[in-house]
Amino acid sequence: SRITIRQITPRYNSVDSLKPSQTVYDAFRLFSERNMDVLPVMDKGKLLGIVSQKAVFNRLLWELKFSRKTI
Repeated sequence: SRITIRQITPRYNSVDSLKPSQTVYDAFRLFSERNMDVLPVMDKGKLLGIVSQKAVFNRLLWELKFSRKTI
């Protein structure tokens, strides 16, 4: 038997997405609230890309590491 994607994905009334102007904190909040690992990035109804929780986390760690001033 062939299982379809529709059979294994949760049913949502709408698709949660991020806008390019949103912050990584907005992304983490949405990842957490919706228990999702990836989110589409949309602008004016157009799909610009997909961002993963891991990619956002790694970028945040990189920013924190290199934003600190060394003495």
